[in-house]
Amino acid sequence: MEKNIKKFFNETAKENNLNLNNKLSWGFYFSHKQSDNLQEAKNLLDPNRYSSSEIIFENKTYYLCVEEISVHNVDSLYNRCKEFQTLAEKLHINSFDGFDVEEIAVS
Repeated sequence: MEKNIKKFFNETAKENNLNLNNKLSWGFYFSHKQSDNLQEAKNLLDPNRYSSSEIIFENKTYYLCVEEISVHNVDSLYNRCKEFQTLAEKLHINSFDGFDVEEIAVS
């Protein structure tokens, strides 16, 4: 996983005109066949740390989408992904699917 995150940082810096040194909107995703496990994960998340979290149903699968407004580097993003992977395993969630990032939407 750490190797993929390093590659992501290198490619994003070169290709996407995204300054990874700024606060950005990081999305983290879990998937499961039922919503109960995802709801339990959502309930365990600190609302002061994450700006939003929602469960959606699509293509016969439930997804928990968690948003964090933050600055990450390779190490902090790796640690966050490890935390979420551990949470998924603990709660028997089928998958922690990874992350994406985008600029913070201005309203």
